[in-house]
Amino acid sequence: MLTHRQRSFIATVEAVDGSLNFLDELLRKPAEFVTPSITVPARTVNTAPPRFASHCVELPPKVIPGKKQDKSRYLGHLPSAIAIAPLQLYFRCVDDGYRLFVRSSVRYKHALYIHEENCVCALTSPFNGVYPTLFDLLDTNDTPITFDDIGDEVIVRLTPAGERAPLMLRTFKDNPFTYMCTQGQRPLELRLTILERNAAYLNDPDEV
Repeated sequence: MLTHRQRSFIATVEAVDGSLNFLDELLRKPAEFVTPSITVPARTVNTAPPRFASHCVELPPKVIPGKKQDKSRYLGHLPSAIAIAPLQLYFRCVDDGYRLFVRSSVRYKHALYIHEENCVCALTSPFNGVYPTLFDLLDTNDTPITFDDIGDEVIVRLTPAGERAPLMLRTFKDNPFTYMCTQGQRPLELRLTILERNAAYLNDPDEV
């Protein structure tokens, strides 16, 4: 029986259509935007203490400014193919799936998590005491792919382990970017090109 290390591998990961990488890599700048401001309408409130005659005050409209957000660490997608070094990931086999760790120079050693809005981003591991998200590999018909099915180049879909629901491309209102999420407009198909098989953890290079 093969060990976890023997079933682990490092691969480049590219979108079959368009370009996939961290958003700041795709944009060549921080992936920042400001959320829209919110206007609270004018309203009348009673400022009198209990058991006293009412005393109403008209409050003017209030504008709550938008907040700056940086989504650079999230995996994103562009519809066109651009000249960019492909993302490199370490697919670490464990009992119930794969944990994915970054081997590109940007965010090297970080792990992939399904995080805010159920989108995929890179965080230091463990994050808040939680280990990286477990993923499975599916073929283009959403059938699980076994280790023996993984050739030197293979087209796959990623899914949270055990769910058989492929990650999808998703956009949000008032947000200029396209993300890799558990729900979205269409499944994201990826081309894996194996760079190294029988790959060990960085901190345990001599494991069997």
